[in-house]
Amino acid sequence: MSARLTSLLVLVSAMVGVSTACETESGSQDLMTMLKHRNEDWAASVLRTTPNFFQDHFDNGQKPDFLWIGCSDSRTTETTIFDQRPGTFFALRNVANQLLPSDAAMQATMEHGVGKLKVKHIIVGGHTDCGGVQTALLPASKSKVSEWVEPIRKIAAQFKGELDRLPNQRDKELFLAKKNVEAGVKFLQEYDLVRSALEKGEVQVHGGIYDVGSGNFTVFQTVTKP
Repeated sequence: MSARLTSLLVLVSAMVGVSTACETESGSQDLMTMLKHRNEDWAASVLRTTPNFFQDHFDNGQKPDFLWIGCSDSRTTETTIFDQRPGTFFALRNVANQLLPSDAAMQATMEHGVGKLKVKHIIVGGHTDCGGVQTALLPASKSKVSEWVEPIRKIAAQFKGELDRLPNQRDKELFLAKKNVEAGVKFLQEYDLVRSALEKGEVQVHGGIYDVGSGNFTVFQTVTKP
């Protein structure tokens, strides 16, 4: 191959690379522009029906009735699945909606949500097709997700007999998702701030599952006492 042809091929390759990078950057920018426009449209639509909505929130602060403990999954946003406006939920979201004693984010959320905001209901919300639950059903690995869901993997080991008797993967995932929610509810019952609020009748704790395939959220556990 001649030196001239080699140089030409290198130039073409570089041009293709630049073109691809520009297209990728342009596509990303288009997505951000779309979000900007959607935000502007949404804010305008809220103001048309409730002119003081945003100013009231700014002036009076937040007063949510609910604390949502949910998954980071993009399909399970609490305000969307319950058709609520901003201000309804105080929220803690992480992979597989876990409540871990060592998690500083959890501690801060409980301190502010239960201790200061005085939410009336705490909802631990799991969901179907949860990637965290799916990972917990696999052997442990060195990935951060695998490490994070180790407590769920321990729940799976605890209920191995029941899991083994289930006929398919979806049933196993649903079973484990529910057991993970139950573990979260139990944790909250024993957590000092929540236990104290339960004793005073100031809060209720609920456990439920959101079905990604149907859009329905089902509460299967409610606790009103420690």
